[in-house]
Amino acid sequence: QLLQLVAHTSAYRVLLERWKTGDNQRFASAISYPDRLEEWVRKEFARLKRTQAKLLGVVSPAQKLVGRRAQKAKSSSVQAQLGSGSPGVSGTEGEGWTDPGNRAAGLTTGSGGSTG
Repeated sequence: QLLQLVAHTSAYRVLLERWKTGDNQRFASAISYPDRLEEWVRKEFARLKRTQAKLLGVVSPAQKLVGRRAQKAKSSSVQAQLGSGSPGVSGTEGEGWTDPGNRAAGLTTGSGGSTG
């Protein structure tokens, strides 16, 4: 579709140059305008936006909804395994709590909340 648009535009440029020189025998481009250009542009733009979001790590609203449902199901499963109403967390990050992500890196927080 895009290649046909470029060819159509180029053919009209040639036609315009001919009109400037006084050659008015032709009134239309030899190459027709693409029939489904708008449809193609919409599909390609949507595809590019999906690729961009994926590369940037952006989550679409539909993916967020699926993620929330999965997280809720996982949370319910953990609660059921623990046998209590909610998983308990003792302490906070400011009270020497170790973040699981930091634990893997060997980092813990002290009473002041700084890592080290």
